[in-house]
Amino acid sequence: MKAVQLQQLISKLRKEKVLAKDDKPRRMTPSVFKQEMMQSSEERLNNIAEVHLPLRLETPEGNTTHCMLSPVKLDRPIFQAYPSELVFQNFIPLQTYSFPLLLLNNDQVSHPVKLDQDVSEQFYMAGPETGRSKIAPGMTASFMVFFTPQESKDYSHRLICVSPRECFEIPIRAIGPRAILDFKDEIHLPTCLVKASTEKTHFVCNIGNCKANFKMHTKSPFSVTPSTDILDVGGAIQVTVMFQPMKVGQFQEDLILQYDTGEDVHISLFGTSEELNICLQPEPVNLKKTYISLTSSQTVSLTNCSDIPLKYQWTVSPSQAEDDLSFFRENSVLQQKEEKREENMCRPSRCESDPKAIHHPLLLSQSLQESKSQAAEDCPPTLSLSGITLEPVMGELWPNTTANFLIVFKPEEAKVYQHTVYCNVTGKQSPLPLRIKGEGLGPKLKLNYNLMDIRNVFIGDKDHYELQMTNKGLIDAPFKFSHPKTTFGLCFSIRPQEGVIPPGICQAVEISFHSRTLGSFSKDLLLTVTGQPQTQILTFRGCVTLCSNTVKKYELALAIDVEGVGEEITILPLNARFDTLTADT
Repeated sequence: MKAVQLQQLISKLRKEKVLAKDDKPRRMTPSVFKQEMMQSSEERLNNIAEVHLPLRLETPEGNTTHCMLSPVKLDRPIFQAYPSELVFQNFIPLQTYSFPLLLLNNDQVSHPVKLDQDVSEQFYMAGPETGRSKIAPGMTASFMVFFTPQESKDYSHRLICVSPRECFEIPIRAIGPRAILDFKDEIHLPTCLVKASTEKTHFVCNIGNCKANFKMHTKSPFSVTPSTDILDVGGAIQVTVMFQPMKVGQFQEDLILQYDTGEDVHISLFGTSEELNICLQPEPVNLKKTYISLTSSQTVSLTNCSDIPLKYQWTVSPSQAEDDLSFFRENSVLQQKEEKREENMCRPSRCESDPKAIHHPLLLSQSLQESKSQAAEDCPPTLSLSGITLEPVMGELWPNTTANFLIVFKPEEAKVYQHTVYCNVTGKQSPLPLRIKGEGLGPKLKLNYNLMDIRNVFIGDKDHYELQMTNKGLIDAPFKFSHPKTTFGLCFSIRPQEGVIPPGICQAVEISFHSRTLGSFSKDLLLTVTGQPQTQILTFRGCVTLCSNTVKKYELALAIDVEGVGEEITILPLNARFDTLTADT
């Protein structure tokens, strides 16, 4: 090396700040990797911008008193090597290359320094006093490292620097042929609707000097195709980065390109997702009151005002809607693979960078009908709830069109039905809620009376009463009477006790009362109508007496026919009195 160049290195060593070596792996962009791999060894030496502390191996025995008095901190070496690492690259086999190595004395006194090395056929070192020297304070010792490769491949070696206070390693590397894929440092994908996808395709060339055997991977919401491949020198490959956000916002991840030679290259990926202004109409849905066993329906619409198709799926809970996000992801990946297969059939042979953006929704191509059919089997054609069904459950909504969803209400009971279902749709981060309310109506059976006061009835008499029941509804009214199993409850008989009254028909029911027990009573006859949640009550009340509940004086004559006395009749007067009795049953 020329003396001028050596002085420049010495000046650079004294100016550079010494940094502790970071254990974290170095993040290298495609442009940095390309620049480093294509420059010569001398160019790489001139472009060194950092000096790192060496890897300390051990502390040799020596003058500990001087070490304690030295102004150099114990975590810093007395001698700082420059460069921290020697790297040979872009070499030709059987030619000899040389690299300078400087050792700067940071102490205030002179120190001897020794450089040792392992035996190697490719590397050897030369310096003052055959590797031994004593360096004055602030001065440097210059050594020369020579490298003669036998073939085009990677080599590694090391020098051991020994001073009175420390022993540390100076690594030497020789970088053989390398593949270089000409990726850009950053890839910005087009703005995308949430739960949709967008992608950007680049033609990448291998501009290195050996075959590229590589892998690529990234993190969600990004993906890359292909994930692994082999590319000859000068060959080109189509690489597609896909952006599939499931949330609204800005995203940034690294696409990591891993060469089989050990280098990792980081490409920054950027993407932005936004929401679509889309809603269900009407919301909420108030269904018409409907008789049980009958049906009513109403339509809910969803309009796509965007310029891309949308995909939707109905669920019964928001948590299920979150789980079903995999439905969007998986179908998008299948579509991507199918499109890449078709595009690779006509891959161009020339190597040029021609990025192009392709923006499309999460739809299944015609060649993915098998996957679509499987999804249809897993998802029922209708969404069924208690008394309410909605269809279709899943599908595609093309640009500037409206999807109509049919809600069918068939109540099973006379009650109010309330449900909330959720539409998970491309372009909306959260599923769209749809509140549905409907009321089921039972048979409308009306009685001409609900209370019958029969007042006084004579014990042992059988009294008859007529009840008129009219069906004022639109469906049949199945009915059934029942009475309590008590003393007076068992005195009632009903004909007919059960039956069905068609809509608009009046049914006469005969109720008979026959008691052999005295006393007052109030009894409820129960009328159960199928489809009505409430049981109707028909109350009978009254009093069972011997003859009357009024105190009177009765005068009667008993005629006695005495045999043999002719036509003359003897009259015996009889008096009778009756007081009203009260019975609890």
